[in-house]
Amino acid sequence: RKVTDKVHEKGGHIFIQLWHVGRISHVSLQPNGGAPVSASAIRANGKTFVNNAFTDVSEPRALELAEIPGLIDDYKRAAKNAVEAGFDGVEIHAANGYLLEQFARATTNKRTDAYGGSIENRAKLTLELATRPSRPLAGAIAMAAEAGPGRVNVGGLRRELEDVAGPSRADRTYLGTLASIGRSVPEAQARLIATMHKREDPEISSSDLIAWGTHDVRDRLADITCPIRLVAGAQDPWIQAGLVEQAASRIEDTRPGSATFTLLDDIGHYPMEEIDDFASVADGWLTELRAAAVLS
Repeated sequence: RKVTDKVHEKGGHIFIQLWHVGRISHVSLQPNGGAPVSASAIRANGKTFVNNAFTDVSEPRALELAEIPGLIDDYKRAAKNAVEAGFDGVEIHAANGYLLEQFARATTNKRTDAYGGSIENRAKLTLELATRPSRPLAGAIAMAAEAGPGRVNVGGLRRELEDVAGPSRADRTYLGTLASIGRSVPEAQARLIATMHKREDPEISSSDLIAWGTHDVRDRLADITCPIRLVAGAQDPWIQAGLVEQAASRIEDTRPGSATFTLLDDIGHYPMEEIDDFASVADGWLTELRAAAVLS
């Protein structure tokens, strides 16, 4: 609470990210030395930090269907604790190879129940966390909301996966990130962002982009019942901002007052990192969306 109070005293806003690492863990980190949990019992090819050293992750066990409501309750409790600790909001972390992405990806989810099989089922856990009936969304912000087949070079990304051991892979990530940052970002900050992305696990980052590039997120935006703001960086080389704006217009035509488009001038693919005090900007957007939800 001391941290959040200090942030608010300075006029800032602060969000916290909720994680569950799932299979990216080790038995020594688990209660009673039990196996880590995941969507399916498929061991990751990775390491985690144990006793001051990196060690191979442990074989996970598949979450039982009866355990999932308890997992959702854990997230709800974490969100409630975050608000009580003074955070302005929470972000549900659903990427980078952790539990929610383990459910979402067909390569790590071999379930045959309601949480496996189709992309709708694999995304079910994440959507249940975000849209739980006991506390419905007041608003949603979609960034980089323009992808899908034909708009991302998936073939090139798959070749990247085959070349993850190449000595220049990190350098390519670094230079590619620099090329995706808007011109308003100071050079030192841009290089810091690129260095951070350079350190990402290339298998995870390329797989994320493949998933992003093979599903058209715009097709599902109209199904969101709360007000939504679509955001695009004007200098984002991965998307066409005009198509994002068209998607917002189509939703607005169907449900007047429910969709807004924001074009970020001189911003590229990483607005959360490129914009100073992005949490304050996001809080302002969410405040406007909450007001729109009340009016509707």
